[in-house]
Amino acid sequence: MEPTKLDFANLPTPVQSLNKLTELIRETNSESPEIHIKRDDFSGIEVSGNKIRKLEYGLKEAKEQGCDLLITCGGIQSNHCRATAAIGAKLGLRVVLLLRGVDDGTRVGNHMMDELFGATIHMIAPEDIDTTMEELFPKYAALYIKEGYKPYTIPTGASNGIGAFGYKNCMKEIIEMNDGHAYDAVVVTVGSAGTYAGLLLGKEAYGYKGDIYGINIAADHDYFLNRTVEVIEEANVYVDAPAVVPKEWIKIIDGYQGEGYALNKPEDFEFIKKVGSLEGLLVDPVYTGKAMKGLVEECEKGTFDQYKKILFIHTGGLYGLLAKAGEMEMYI
Repeated sequence: MEPTKLDFANLPTPVQSLNKLTELIRETNSESPEIHIKRDDFSGIEVSGNKIRKLEYGLKEAKEQGCDLLITCGGIQSNHCRATAAIGAKLGLRVVLLLRGVDDGTRVGNHMMDELFGATIHMIAPEDIDTTMEELFPKYAALYIKEGYKPYTIPTGASNGIGAFGYKNCMKEIIEMNDGHAYDAVVVTVGSAGTYAGLLLGKEAYGYKGDIYGINIAADHDYFLNRTVEVIEEANVYVDAPAVVPKEWIKIIDGYQGEGYALNKPEDFEFIKKVGSLEGLLVDPVYTGKAMKGLVEECEKGTFDQYKKILFIHTGGLYGLLAKAGEMEMYI
C-alpha cells in the first residue's frame, strides 16, 4: 500500500515535440537527440506547475489528520506557496505563508496571487533566517495552535516523502500515456529535490530503463545528491516494501544555477527570448529557463549523444516572468 491523493491537477499532461529547438541544437552537434517536452505547466491555471502533483498527496494527509491550517514557506515569488494558497482556498483551509524577502509594498506575480487567494502572509527578512525556513515552523505553528487551529506544515516545494509520490505517479503516467520507454532519458529541474526523487522512485517501481537527469538551479551537486537520498528515505516510511534506488541512478548536472536561486544573468533572458520566438514556448527565469538552457548546452557539448529521444519536464513557474519584467525589458 502507498498513500492516496486528492484530485486537483489536470492530468495527464501532454507531451509535445520541440522540433525547431532540436534542429537548432543539431546545427552545432548533428548527433544530438530529439527533444520532447512534458507540459506540467498545463496542470492548471491557479496551480500551474509541478507543485500540485506533490500537494495532492500532502494535503490528503492533512485532511486525514484533521488539520484545518496549512503552514508553508518559500521565496517571495514561490510557485509552491501560490499553489498551496489556491488549493487551501478550494479546501476551505486557512493558509499561512512564510515568504523570504522584504515587503516593498508592491504586489506582482505569485505574491499578488497569494493575496488574492486569501493567504495570511508573514514576510521573513533574509537576515532573520539562520539556516532554513522550515526551522520557523514550530514558532508559527505554536501561534496558531493558541488560536485553536490544528496546523499541517509543508516544506519548501512540498519536497518531502509524501510529496515525492506525486512524481512517482508522474513516471507511471509518462510510461503509460506517452510510451515512456521510447524516451532514453528524462531531464528535469531540481530546486528542492522532491520532483526528482519522485521520478527516481517511479523508475524503480515501474521499470523505466532510461536515465533521469536533474539540472540544479540552486545549491550544488553534492547538496542535491544528499537531499534526493533523504527524500527517498522519507517516502519509504509510507510503504511496506521500501524502494531501493542505487546512488548511481542519481545524475545531477551542476553548473547552471548562475548567480543562485532566482538570480539571473543576461544570457538567461536571452535564452528565454530565443525559446519563445523559436517554439512559441514560455519558460521562466528561475526554474525551467535555467534547466532548459542547461539541457541545450549539454546537448551541444555531446553529453547526451548516446540517446535518441529526451523528455524534458516543464515544471511551470511562468508567473515568475511577471516579477522579472523589469530585468527582462532590455532583452525582449
